[in-house]
Parts: sequence; C-alpha cells; structure tokens
Amino acid sequence: YYNDMMFQHFTLPLLLSDEEASSRFDASVAACPPQPAPMPLSLSPLPSCIISALASLDTVMNQTYAATKLPGGVSIGVVYDQTIIHTLNLGYKNKDAPQVPPDENTIFRIGSVTKLFSSISLYQMIESGVVASMDDPISKYWPNMTFLDPFTAQDGNDGHTSPTFIQLATHLSGAPREAPCIIVNCNLTNEEMLPLLQQTMLIYPPFTQPSYSNLGYSLLGNTLGAISSSGYYQQMVQDQILTPLAMKSTGFTYSSDVVSRMAVGYDANGNPQPLYLEGWGAPAGQAYSTISDLSVLVSAHLSDYWSSTNRLMSASQTRQYMMPRWIDPDYTVFGSPWESAMQNNYLVRRKGGNFAGFSGMLSLVPELKIGFVALFSNSFDEFAFADAAWPILIDAFVQTYISMQPPIPSPQNTSLYAGVYTLNGNAASSISIYNGQYGKNILLINILGMNVFLSYITPTRMAVYIPPGLEACMLRDTLAIVGQYVFFNLNEDGSVQSFTVPGFVPGAQFIKKVS
Repeated sequence: YYNDMMFQHFTLPLLLSDEEASSRFDASVAACPPQPAPMPLSLSPLPSCIISALASLDTVMNQTYAATKLPGGVSIGVVYDQTIIHTLNLGYKNKDAPQVPPDENTIFRIGSVTKLFSSISLYQMIESGVVASMDDPISKYWPNMTFLDPFTAQDGNDGHTSPTFIQLATHLSGAPREAPCIIVNCNLTNEEMLPLLQQTMLIYPPFTQPSYSNLGYSLLGNTLGAISSSGYYQQMVQDQILTPLAMKSTGFTYSSDVVSRMAVGYDANGNPQPLYLEGWGAPAGQAYSTISDLSVLVSAHLSDYWSSTNRLMSASQTRQYMMPRWIDPDYTVFGSPWESAMQNNYLVRRKGGNFAGFSGMLSLVPELKIGFVALFSNSFDEFAFADAAWPILIDAFVQTYISMQPPIPSPQNTSLYAGVYTLNGNAASSISIYNGQYGKNILLINILGMNVFLSYITPTRMAVYIPPGLEACMLRDTLAIVGQYVFFNLNEDGSVQSFTVPGFVPGAQFIKKVS
C-alpha cells in the first residue's frame, strides 16, 4: 500500500548525512518548475526585475505590432492585484489625427470579451439561488425553449433538446455558431426568437466537443437577463457587474458621448467600419470598454479568487468559474467561456474577441495575481499578442516572488529531532537538518519514501510543508501528505522519543533510534 504512494522525485535513502540529504534533495527537485506563492509588492518603485521585464515587454509589443502594418492602434494594460502597473499605447486613435495614440481611457469595442459578463452573471445567480443548478435545462426557466436534436431522432423525426446552463457557458451545447437571424441588428425579443430557436438544429451531441457558439451565449445572456431582478440582459450586467465595480466606461449603448471617446475601428485595408449593433445577439459581443475598466474587472477576479471580498462572487465560486472544462487537441483549454493556454507552467485564463474593426483580449494568471489586457482598433490576432507578453510577465513575477518567500519555520534546536526512526523495529523514517536553496537549519523528514520539510509550530507539533512550486512534481495522491500534522512525544529533557502522523499514517508510531 505505502509503496504505491511513494514519490520518486523525493525518494532518498534513509541513512544519509545532513549535507548529503540536503544536496540530494536540491538535485531531485532541480527540474521542478517554480510556482511560488504571490507576495505583496512595492508599487513605488516596483521591484527591479519587474521594471526590467516591463521594458522588455514594451520592446516586444512594439515589434510585434509594427510587424503587422495594420491601421489603427492598440492600448495595453498590465495589472498586479488591484493596480494597473503599466500601460502602453501604440498607433493612433483615428487616422485623421495619426499623431494622437489611444490611451487607457479610450473606448474600444470588445467583441466576444462581452461573453464574460454572461458567465459571471450565471455563477452569481447560481450562488444566489436564482438558478438552481448549472445542469438545469433552459426550458425550466424559459418554457418550450428547445433545439432540434438529430442525434435523438426516432421514427425519422428529430428529437427536441433544451440545452443546460453549463453546456451554453462552455460551448458544449452542440448549438451552431450563429443565431437564426441576421447578425447585425437582430432586433427581436425572446418571444419572437423562440420559434426560430425551436427550428435550430444541433450540429453535435451535447458534451461531445466544444463548438464556439455566439448563439449559445446570446441564449444564455438573454435567459439570465429575463429571470434576473433587472428584467433584461443589459440592465442585469449593469446591476450585477458594472455598477458594483464602478466600470463607468463600459456598456452596450453607443451614445454620442461614447462614440466621441471611441477609437475608430478599421479593416485590414484601412477602411473605417460602421457601428453595427447586434440586438438579441448583444450578449455574444456588443459591449464596449476601456483598458482602465477591464483592468478593474481583472482586479475583481484576482481579489475574489484569493479572498472572500465578494466583489463579484465568493472565492470558491470564482475558482469554479475559472476551472477548465475541456482540452482540445491543440491544447486550448476551454472554460466558461475561457480559452486558456499553458504558458511557462501556468494556465493563462484568456478571453479574446473580434467585431467590426476591433479586437480585444482579457487574460490573467490568478495564481500570480497578474493580468494582461489589450484592445485593438483593427483585426489583430489578440491571442498572438498575449502569447508574446505572458512569458515575459510570468518569468519576472516568479523570480520576484521566489526572492521574497518567507523562511520555513524551524525549532531553535533542530538537532533534538534529527535521527533515524523505526516502525515495528525496522528503520522507516529519518529526520535530517537541511541546508540548501530553500533555507538553513530546516527539518527534512523522510516518511514512507517521501522527503518533505517540517514547518515548526510548537515543540510537539509541526506540519508537513512543500515550498510552493514543488507540488507540480508530486503525484496527486501523495499531495495528501502536505499540511498533515506531525506530533512529537518528548522526554523530560526535551529530546524526542517518537512521532506520529495520525492524518496520514493512522496508528503508526515512529520511535527514535538511540545511537
């Protein structure tokens, strides 16, 4: 049983000197990708490693954007926790004034980044109980809302299927890409859309593979809006997201004031694009925003992920909302509605968008408390831009956090605990005094073939500890040892007699071998 739980990267012989145990431990984890815990950073000035990275980012972003030779401009923001720590603005807001670049308060259309609002609203309404379950069919809240389902046909007649909330949110409903009406100015009500939806045929069986669906998100957003206390989609987003976060430059209605603050969107040939509206399809991509406002949205995600600030929803609900749901053969990781990808050993949650001369990208790594947002007034590949930025940002923040990690707590006299411990008369564990890259004078315990640190709490109680990042090298079933309490039985003189780990090896007492 215990052999099956052994962790090879950390398996070392029991009878080693402290120096040899330390060096072998460091060598065994050398290939582990570091994933340190995020630390509070000075913002004025920023750490030198991050300042250098932001300068490199500017160079790469300038080169990447210039190589496209696209008209228009781009505005970029880098977020750490609750603060925009860097902006970059390239190109121009309007080619009639090419010397004026956009800035963080310039309004851009954000295309499918709009879909985040429906997904956030869904998870909020699950938490509040307005929607009982992610697995509820839409027809429970919108009677008779079904699609034609050729995959459940009987006697030559198509079946009828009502998609569930989670199917729509993750693009796994099997619905076609577009709604059954003209994309531009689809000015129909839910009631007018119902017969059109009922004649819409699924292209895949639900939950078989992702199929990107603007129809699915339009249906999701409009359904949620109708059952919300706000009464309709745009007002729901305003009440549940934009007003609480004071995102005053984000919305769906293109008033004269909004238009006056907008960048002009261009096609690849430099032709200005008309201001299309989507009507019933608005939840799929009609919103506008700014770098400043999207940075606030990123910050809300980061704070809710790490704590119960409830700016949008609870921490546990936020983490569920960011969880992957599907991995494509090209390693795109689909969520609700995230289009994530691995970068430098981290899962970057990304949502891109394109619409009528505009592109946008909102992305974040909550584990590092950082985000990257970019808005374009052209048809630039927003994912390529993010892919160029993230390795620079991740490396800088990882190195900065590593340098700031607090020391692992140790008892004042570590030698009292060091030695070999027996179980049923056989050598089964050892405790060494570690001195290496993770600190000095730290207790390193070998238990059941796994070498892990002990974090000191009291002379009789310590906790199994793995430095952040080394979890990636552990088999998932062995992660159960992390955080377990180790209880020491002491003699009257303070020396150690034995220890137990009741939460991991119940009933076993490891007795210290007397030299």
